Amino acid sequence: MTEDIVKILKVGKEEVIVVFTEAAHGNWYASSIRL
Repeated sequence: MTEDIVKILKVGKEEVIVVFTEAAHGNWYASSIRL
């Protein structure tokens, strides 16, 4: 999961906020797929 976070950080801070916001709801996997 750490590697996924690194990839997300390269996408952009706004996308990261979305991912971590959904991660709080247990939806981090669906978020990374959408990215």
